[in-house]
Amino acid sequence: MKLLKTICIISLVSACSEENRSSKLDSINWAESNATYLSGNDISETAVRQRANDMNSFGSRLLDQMQKKSPDANQLISSLSIQSAFGLLYPATNALDATEISDTLGFGAKDDFYGSMRGLNSHYRQLAAGSKKLKLNVYNNVWSQEDLTLQEAYLKTIKEQFDGKVGLLDFVKKPEEARLTINDFIAKNTNQLIKDLLPQGFINDGTTTVLTNAVYLKAPFVNQFDKPQTSPKVFHRPDGDISVPFMHNAGIYPNNLSNDQHDYDVVTLPLEGDVAMMFVKTRTNDWRNLQKLAADQAFWQDGWQNLLSGLQNDNVKVSIPKFKMNVKSSIKGDLKNLGLSTVFEESKDNFSLLYQETIPLMISDIIHATVLEVDETGVEAAAATAIGVGTTSAPAEPELTFEADEPCMIVIYDKKFGSVMFLGLLIDPA
Repeated sequence: MKLLKTICIISLVSACSEENRSSKLDSINWAESNATYLSGNDISETAVRQRANDMNSFGSRLLDQMQKKSPDANQLISSLSIQSAFGLLYPATNALDATEISDTLGFGAKDDFYGSMRGLNSHYRQLAAGSKKLKLNVYNNVWSQEDLTLQEAYLKTIKEQFDGKVGLLDFVKKPEEARLTINDFIAKNTNQLIKDLLPQGFINDGTTTVLTNAVYLKAPFVNQFDKPQTSPKVFHRPDGDISVPFMHNAGIYPNNLSNDQHDYDVVTLPLEGDVAMMFVKTRTNDWRNLQKLAADQAFWQDGWQNLLSGLQNDNVKVSIPKFKMNVKSSIKGDLKNLGLSTVFEESKDNFSLLYQETIPLMISDIIHATVLEVDETGVEAAAATAIGVGTTSAPAEPELTFEADEPCMIVIYDKKFGSVMFLGLLIDPA
């Protein structure tokens, strides 16, 4: 009987504070590394901006694939999460795998990708350091079967480029304990928003590696909503009107409401730490134009930055729903449609730079889960991406008004580079 050799990659993006949990996380055996993390402070802003643009473009293409499967459902992805997960796999790829992943996800050459990601992560760290109210941290981890030998060059790259730590687990003799340890790690670092990401059986005695990336985000609104003002209001869902709690506020908000050159209304709600949340509402009567906008490559390559630079500050009366989005699905088929192919075929050449041992590997599945909560105080969000790799086995009176009372596109991004952390379509806030 052929043993399953599996590599799984988990990427998390979350808005949260850590809670103490009764788990075995404190007893994890962390491997020592002599390498030192290379800060991204020396990376040019041009390179970081290009990384943000490529990341946004990939997210748009992926969201387009996902909404084709479920055109009337809420959609929410984090291209930051997915690219960070694949980034941990990138150093293990040979030339063919690397080209395929680069072309599909927009990575570019390895050294260019590593540098631009370090620059972006450095920018995120600076945002968090500059605000006591914003929580934004990035963590990268490699979980390895304790009796397998990761290649030194791979370990060096993970530390230097991703500031990664390596945890040693026994997948062979204690697969369920290993699964629960990783799930506890994920749940703890997403404030319990994402639980049990790895289902029973996901880890077995053939699992070799689990790689995880975590990004934590919790951002209060600069202008918080007054809870007593929250009241029921009609949201025009595609299949009929529903009543949901709406939050109301008035103040100076960046917007395009007076610009008649666009087919959509935009209002940006500033978050603490130079981060923002944008609501986009179509000016036509067809909300599906938002799906087209979210998938428009020309918009994300050029129009997105032009939109951000063209927003003006006005006194706006804002009404948005109080909601929680929770989306989880396999994106393996979506990435196949975008161009990944050979990485899904078993080969000894796949990810051959990962282990000293020769193991034929292939990507078996990719799960992406996201959660977004918006209330009067601000935004809490989490995303998790799991990639399995193995053998063939498995003030003054406002003059303008914005009401998000119908389907909207939602974007959470940093203001300097416009890197999109979350991109979604809110169809049903109930």
